[in-house]
Amino acid sequence: MSTRRQSIHGGLVWAAAGFLCLLPLPSLHADWGAIPSGIDDGLQAVTPTAAGGYVAARETGRILTSADGTSWAAPDIDVGYLLSGATEGAGRAVVVGNDIIISASSANLAAWGTDSQWQYWLSDIAFAADTFVAVGGMYGDPSATHIVTSTDGTSWDQVPVDFEAVFLSVAYGNSLFVAVGEGGIIVTSPDGVTWTKRADKSTSSMNDMLSVAFGNGLFVA
Repeated sequence: MSTRRQSIHGGLVWAAAGFLCLLPLPSLHADWGAIPSGIDDGLQAVTPTAAGGYVAARETGRILTSADGTSWAAPDIDVGYLLSGATEGAGRAVVVGNDIIISASSANLAAWGTDSQWQYWLSDIAFAADTFVAVGGMYGDPSATHIVTSTDGTSWDQVPVDFEAVFLSVAYGNSLFVAVGEGGIIVTSPDGVTWTKRADKSTSSMNDMLSVAFGNGLFVA
């Protein structure tokens, strides 16, 4: 699954199939420029940083960084786990994946460390309202629901919930975190800790929801 993140400094970057595509805003009608990343498989997620750069995550455990979205470097880290989601906040870039969370100071994207290891896959992560929220689970096993939160990107707490789900994506908007996943499940939270189920396969005919995003006052999944 490839994830798109909107830049906070005037551009969009899309990571897919070993290429990073850069498009300055507001020229969304223009042609996208494919930039070879030097890696020929599995770029899963990309996020902008407050300093104006980007971090991209590879499914086989490598990180790519860029100051401008066109020239990319690979820090000396290979965690050996599938990486699937990335975000930045509270002065840290954070990447999640299969059983792992890694992070780096936004001021030094060459130095990454493993912050936590979890029993299940974390598929995506968002930062808003001074809180990181990562979601996931295990394919085919809704009892392995996973939602974890952090205020600093290094210390994490698992959130107890009263529903079962495999989450695939999380986003924030209108003062709400929204997570979606297998079986069309949709849950919302104002703070990343208290969650309410809004829909699932028992209440709708929706299939798996692979991604959710917020813009122009709307969530789209």
